[in-house]
Amino acid sequence: MTVVRLFTWGNRLARVVPEVFMRFLFSCAAVFVSFLPLHSVKQLKRNHQYIGVKKNLFIRQILLAKACVSHFQYYYEIFRLSSLTPEQIDNRVRLIGIEKLLNALSEGSAIGALMHAGNWDLAGAWASRHVGDVHTIAEKLEPPELFVYFNSMRSNFNMVIYPLDKKEKPLKKLEEDMNKQTCFVPLLADRDLSKNGVEVDLCGEKIFIAPGPALLAQRTGRPIFPIFSFYEKISIRRVWRARTRKGMCLYVADPVYPHTDMSSSQKERNDDIKRMSQEWVSALQSVLLEHLEDWHMLHKVFYGDVDMVKRQEK
Repeated sequence: MTVVRLFTWGNRLARVVPEVFMRFLFSCAAVFVSFLPLHSVKQLKRNHQYIGVKKNLFIRQILLAKACVSHFQYYYEIFRLSSLTPEQIDNRVRLIGIEKLLNALSEGSAIGALMHAGNWDLAGAWASRHVGDVHTIAEKLEPPELFVYFNSMRSNFNMVIYPLDKKEKPLKKLEEDMNKQTCFVPLLADRDLSKNGVEVDLCGEKIFIAPGPALLAQRTGRPIFPIFSFYEKISIRRVWRARTRKGMCLYVADPVYPHTDMSSSQKERNDDIKRMSQEWVSALQSVLLEHLEDWHMLHKVFYGDVDMVKRQEK
């Protein structure tokens, strides 16, 4: 069975099978996977160790299982998202600090720097209804049909998606969009795919992140809002309207502003990009540690792993 067909069947099942049963099924599958010697599971465990998880083996395995459950819940919710009503979407999301972002958008466009945590697509669906026009970049997936599947789902919520492709210059298109109209540009930036990532500190370890949010801020003069989403139980009074006990909190930290523009020297711009990148990562460090199981980072991002890959390529 191809990946696309698997996603198609998952989408169909999510529409007809009761949510409580599907969540249980996905959770059971996730716990099973957490014990398998898969590369992605091993990397997730290694990333936890970089963050500083030094508890005994049993506690580390519990955290790994919780992280896999969180990751599988994200995929289930992707299948379910297109069939949710606006009321259900609204009641599945709790907000912290959203006023700062809304105030900035009243004066012009704004940028979001996100980690691969919680359900960023649910966050985008909510934002497209309450924040304004959402424009972003999506990684090109293989097979191409899978990329089309995800983009189709996101387009249903009126999100403008540019594929991550150097030839199409998606960052330039976002810059033009931000200057033409008021839009919110959330970017998943805790993983660099360009091999030109910015080196910053996370929990005492070097990590490479994408420069996109800082570059856009520098080019447009607009602020970056560090954003982290994590799962939580929905309050009893909202359960009926949300149709689930599984909700998500969207945490928005204080904005990070550029100190340079395109008229500044190259060194000044580079230093400012590094500063902004470090500031937005530092702003999310404490909430990341509180909800580490919701950080879906199954790839090599820490210096110890990335540097090893670079040495092997030479």
